[in-house]
Amino acid sequence: MRNPGKADLEKSTKLDARTDAYCLLAQAQEALGEINDARLTWEICLIAESNQLEVQQWRLQILKRLLGEFVTPSSP
Repeated sequence: MRNPGKADLEKSTKLDARTDAYCLLAQAQEALGEINDARLTWEICLIAESNQLEVQQWRLQILKRLLGEFVTPSSP
């Protein structure tokens, strides 16, 4: 069964390629257990250009999960 929220986010990334949409899509993929897809989408979230506060917060969260104590709030 297809998740409508995830489908909307996928469509958004294709139409506009906004970084925040990729970050949200990665979170949705993780929640649905699509870990390999989420890893690729997180990579886009991490490297795409964005000055949005939400994107910076999501990046910090994923980096903390990956790197643990090596990431401080001042480093994205």
